[in-house]
Amino acid sequence: MVTQIVVYLSLLLQIVAMGFAISLFKRTKFNAAWILISTGFFLMAIYRAIELVPSMHRGESEELYQTKVWLSFVISLAFAIGAFYIRKVFQFLRRLDGIRSVSDKAGHGIGVRSIISVIEKYNGVYDFFTKDGVFYFQACM
Repeated sequence: MVTQIVVYLSLLLQIVAMGFAISLFKRTKFNAAWILISTGFFLMAIYRAIELVPSMHRGESEELYQTKVWLSFVISLAFAIGAFYIRKVFQFLRRLDGIRSVSDKAGHGIGVRSIISVIEKYNGVYDFFTKDGVFYFQACM
């Protein structure tokens, strides 16, 4: 009975993780890596659903089946938590986009936009962050 509950809970967590991943497609600009990760979530959800079919487990020992069930549950939990935290990263990036575009007055903020356009042109990376109440900008080319 407990095993069946764990299987159902595992499937539910996998579907939640898949939902988080798919909802971020647009935010990641349909990045191929993110699509592959989302596909992995989808396939793992199918795996969980197959586990619910009792006829698929006739040849397995009960001990092996229990191990697979608990391992699947841990994987699903890790995926769900990971997708949730990745979502927070993207929410932070969205707030940063808002900070960058706060001042659209004539002549205001042109310096930062110019720096960012040069960094992006040459495939560099940059980051805005705060630490101990201080605003930082880092760039690497």
